[in-house]
Amino acid sequence: MEEADFGDVRFPGFFSLKALAMRKLLKCKNEITDLGDCEFHLVKLILETLSAERLAILEKRSPHLKQETGDLWEKHVRNDFKIHIIKEETRFSRNQPSIFDDESPQWRLLYKKWHREQSTKLERASQKLREAQQSIDSRKAERSAKVLSKPLLQPKRSGWGAPSPRMSMIEKLKTNGNKPKLFRTPMSSSASVSVQSSKVFFREKHWLIEQRSATTAGFSSSLVKKRTTLPPLERPSKFIMSKKQ
Repeated sequence: MEEADFGDVRFPGFFSLKALAMRKLLKCKNEITDLGDCEFHLVKLILETLSAERLAILEKRSPHLKQETGDLWEKHVRNDFKIHIIKEETRFSRNQPSIFDDESPQWRLLYKKWHREQSTKLERASQKLREAQQSIDSRKAERSAKVLSKPLLQPKRSGWGAPSPRMSMIEKLKTNGNKPKLFRTPMSSSASVSVQSSKVFFREKHWLIEQRSATTAGFSSSLVKKRTTLPPLERPSKFIMSKKQ
């Protein structure tokens, strides 16, 4: 853009009409959608500043420009795919198949091919990243605390020293029947077992009668608490030995 930079040689300090038009086009180059039948040398300065995507759009609408844009595509390939170019040059130096085997490589087709491969790899990597993020989010959701619509009710517990609720006679018999034995029978004879069972039965009956009488007489609950635990039974070894004698 010599005329736009240095002005018209015939009139120093003034820009020509072509230079002014080119300057205006360069300012709004991304808004240009069609170049019509303009020759390549007239719009070369504009095409050199465009991206590969914009250049492909203008070539599609002005096909006559494809014959002159090979150098522009080579520039885009070398700028956007530097690693690929290094690999191809290494292959060419080792006498291996390379794009530089042709005297005039199809830079436009090469750019589209590598761009398609790069887009596919990027999409796969993005998919793997999304899946990994989803798995992490699911694990966090499992371990995170959840807010319930209704709070859980804690079971009621009686405080220290609070009186236990009254039980019916059947419940008392069941509870006392499930109590562990307070002693082991020293002998396995039927006589010793019968004696122990009879003693336990009479003591249990006596305890129930006392508790009922204490309740009806209106005694305080402290008396009932003292009698809730039966005294330990005496070992009936003397009784059994005397019976044998």
